[in-house]
Amino acid sequence: MDAHCAFRDPARAQSLPGAAPEPDAAFLPGHLAPLLEASGVERAIVVQTHPPDEEGDWLLDAAGAAPFVAGVVAWLDLASLDALARLESLARHPKLKGVRCDAEREVANDWLLRDDLQPALRALAERELTLDLAVSTRHLRRLPELAARYPRLRFVIEHMARPRVDLGQTEPWGTMMRAAAACPNVWCKVSGLLTPGVSVRAQTARLRSFAAPLVRTFGFERLMFGSDWPASAQAAPYDQTLAAAIEAVGPASDAQLRRFLGAAAAECYRLD
Repeated sequence: MDAHCAFRDPARAQSLPGAAPEPDAAFLPGHLAPLLEASGVERAIVVQTHPPDEEGDWLLDAAGAAPFVAGVVAWLDLASLDALARLESLARHPKLKGVRCDAEREVANDWLLRDDLQPALRALAERELTLDLAVSTRHLRRLPELAARYPRLRFVIEHMARPRVDLGQTEPWGTMMRAAAACPNVWCKVSGLLTPGVSVRAQTARLRSFAAPLVRTFGFERLMFGSDWPASAQAAPYDQTLAAAIEAVGPASDAQLRRFLGAAAAECYRLD
């Protein structure tokens, strides 16, 4: 399973920042399906990358018509006055498995602990939906406190919290990820790995020093592969992105790889 990919329809005047090789390129279920099939990936979790409610509604409709889409993670403004109403509307769709918030845009490192976010977080926990976190390393310091506050809510760190792989800078990222991994309700996506214009082989070698600590702390129980397609298409074809992730977390047994490439995501997002 691919636990992190996205769709884009240029006709809707939406864009994936930095993701499209061409400004008017479309990335739709029909484009992704053959890539998954060729790589032996059977299902995918699709993540909303833009905040408008209309985009989330379109994404859920598109996912409903695509059998390989196992679930959708829709955008939710946790601080909005109508967050609970929006969540109720989203939850009517059977493929909704979680919501996403973008803490990276927030200046305050403790943004996730703000009082006005807590009603939406409580509602997510009650509905047994996940919370995907687009975060940088600086936000991780507060994550253990938040995870302890909502033990029934599953938190998913996207893109490994964006460590500086290009600089080989494993700290303070490593220390904060170990603290996050100590929380049993925190999961992590090995996604957003590759940078355009740099050799995939060279990047994979550097990635091992970041992926190995995640394997030791989260284990294959709470680590999941995400391609970050179509953003990843700028850096490498789909099959190379998948191969880089497998090599980065290796060596691994067949059972561990099955967990990393599907079972962990299925458990995290409570898929049938």
